[in-house]
Amino acid sequence: LGIAGLSALSAQAPDLAGQQGQLKAANRTAKDAEARAKRLQQAADGERDATRRARLREAAVAASIQAAEAQIAAAQARTAIVDRLLVEQRARLETQQGPIARLIAALQSLARRPAMLGLLQPGSTADIVHVRAVLGSVAPVVRERSAGVRDEIARTRRLREGAQIAARSLRDGRERLETERLALLKMEAGHRL
Repeated sequence: LGIAGLSALSAQAPDLAGQQGQLKAANRTAKDAEARAKRLQQAADGERDATRRARLREAAVAASIQAAEAQIAAAQARTAIVDRLLVEQRARLETQQGPIARLIAALQSLARRPAMLGLLQPGSTADIVHVRAVLGSVAPVVRERSAGVRDEIARTRRLREGAQIAARSLRDGRERLETERLALLKMEAGHRL
């Protein structure tokens, strides 16, 4: 996909504020489910009746599953946010790099001209002086713009690191969900026996 395709995809997706809202809601749901699971587990630990204790433990595991599912939703929302930011970042970098690349190409073509050729061409001395003056005034602008591009590239690296963290969080959430589901199934099977 090119930048246009990625931009079209991000235009179809919810806006950034909506994605951030989804992330906050998923985090809140996960936190609430974890707290409920902890309360249920504590209640189960204090319960003397074996049947009630088993039901409370099952409910605690079910709440843990809900927490894991909410954490997966949060990780997916985080990934979507980072993907959106990366698309926007690439578009900004592309916009900034275009003029700098053209300027560098022009400077390289000037640098490749042999110095002797400049002395042989009429008006070349004046042209050389003019080119040097232009280069002297353009150099600070090139330095400033290239510093901006370097900053954008560093920001892109940070976004990619965020994407890797979100992907790890998603993978960990899925593993936890599977573990919790297996625990619930074992617990239910044990109670049936």
